[in-house]
Amino acid sequence: MKNKNELPTELLVKMLQYSSNESDLVCDMFLGGFSTVRVAIGLNCRATGFEISGQVFDLKAAEMRDLAQGWLLPSLRVPQSAGPENRGKPWTDGDRKP
Repeated sequence: MKNKNELPTELLVKMLQYSSNESDLVCDMFLGGFSTVRVAIGLNCRATGFEISGQVFDLKAAEMRDLAQGWLLPSLRVPQSAGPENRGKPWTDGDRKP
């Protein structure tokens, strides 16, 4: 059963990474296809939410029981940053803007 308003997994991953930390509780007010819950579990978060259809809720909740906590973590991009060139160095006259 596909929810026509379901957001792409990649977008949900970015949204949850920017707005939560590992082990946070994520609440989806309109569960629908449970895509937010699936991504939250994949990012090692806890999830809760509401679904008006008991039949859909039972079906999707059963699917979520098979997901491994943190299953998305190995696939996440790790930022590569050496930091600014002048990190830890004092300001010089050449650093000042005219």
